[in-house]
Amino acid sequence: MESITIPEKHGGGKNGQHANQKARESAKDRYEAAKKEYEALKSKPNKTKDDKASLDKLKRTVDHEKKKMDNTGENHSRKAKGSN
Repeated sequence: MESITIPEKHGGGKNGQHANQKARESAKDRYEAAKKEYEALKSKPNKTKDDKASLDKLKRTVDHEKKKMDNTGENHSRKAKGSN
């Protein structure tokens, strides 16, 4: 399994990091658990209809937690300083 690291960003400012770091770390934990469960179910041969539904639900969960884990927050400024 690939190693996922959350970059540590320092500093503030208008475009600084606005997302809660603890929320991102807990999303990482949930992501890794869901991914492990997803991979286990995906590798199972002869999946039933229920297994396929569970697989789809787990895939959505994995994608959701990955998005939450990667979220750095919103930008408060779109234009660079000095640009018109």
